[in-house]
Amino acid sequence: MAIVLILAQFLAVQAHWEHVSSTWKCDNNSVTFKVAHKLTRAHIFPDGFQKMRVDLAFQVFSPLVVRAMSFYEEKIEAQYPNLRPTKVFITLMADLIEVMTSRFPAQALRPGSEKAVVLDRVLQFLDAWELHAGRLGFLSTSTAEGLRVSLHATKDLLKYLTEKVGFSFLMTCRLSQDCLERCFGIVRQSCGANDHPTPAQFIVIMRCLAFYGLARSPVGGNVAPDMLESLLSMEEALQVDDEEACHLEEPSASAEVVVDHLAYVTQHSDARLVYYVAGYVARKRILPSSCELCKSLCLVSKEDVPS
Repeated sequence: MAIVLILAQFLAVQAHWEHVSSTWKCDNNSVTFKVAHKLTRAHIFPDGFQKMRVDLAFQVFSPLVVRAMSFYEEKIEAQYPNLRPTKVFITLMADLIEVMTSRFPAQALRPGSEKAVVLDRVLQFLDAWELHAGRLGFLSTSTAEGLRVSLHATKDLLKYLTEKVGFSFLMTCRLSQDCLERCFGIVRQSCGANDHPTPAQFIVIMRCLAFYGLARSPVGGNVAPDMLESLLSMEEALQVDDEEACHLEEPSASAEVVVDHLAYVTQHSDARLVYYVAGYVARKRILPSSCELCKSLCLVSKEDVPS
C-alpha cells in the first residue's frame, strides 16, 4: 500500500531535470564548500559522448544529489516548485543502483531483505508509469523490456541460488557485463589496427592472455627477470611512526590559524558544511593517532568554539 501511495504522489506531478540543474547552480561555487561536490557541468550539460558514460549517470542518481536538494530546497522551490517527485524518483533510482552493484557481503542481495523489496518497487513503478504515461513520456519499448527482464532475472537467480544451490546471498556486481566487455576490448587492442579479429585470431589471443605477463623486467636492468612486484607494500607505505612524528612538546607555529585575512573575505561557506568538514577531519586524525597532544589540538569544547 505504501508503494502505491508513493507512486500516486509521484505520478500526480512530474519529475523535472530543472531541479537537478538548479541544484548544481546553487552549489556551483569554486570558493565555498559544496554539498554535491561530484556534480559538474558534464553532468548537467553532457555532450554526445558524455551522455553514454555510466559513471556520470550513477553520480546524478545518488543520495548525494538528494541531500543537496534538501539543503537548497527553499532556493530550488522558489524557481521550480514541486521538488518532492524529483527527489522520490532519484531516491528510487539510487536504491536500484545500490542493489544492482553490490560488491561485498554486507550489501549483498538476500531473500526477504529490504534490497530485494527494491526490485519489486521498481517493477511496480514501471507498470504504474507506463499505465499513466501511455505512449508519451515513457521509456522506449526495448529499454523498458530489457529493464524488466534484468530485474526479473535477478530475482529468479537469487531464488535459484538460495533454494537450490545453498547460497546465502548474491553479490549483484557479478552479473554485470563490464568484465566481458573489458575482455573483448583487450582482445581487439591486441590485434593492433585490426578491430575485427577472426575466430582463429581470437582463440590465439585468449590463449596468450591466459599465461602472458604484461609486466616485464627491463633488459640489462638490475631486477630479477621475474614478474615485477611492488618494492613497497601498501601496509609499509601507510605505516607512520607516531613516536617520531609526535615528539614536539609544543604545536608548530605553522599550524596556527591565520586570521589577518578576515577583512578580505567576501564569501562564507555555510556553517553546517564547515561543521561537518571540521568534524570529519578531526575524526580522521584522532582515530589513527596515539599522540595525546595531537588529539587535544583537534578537540575543542563548546565554550571555545567561535560564534
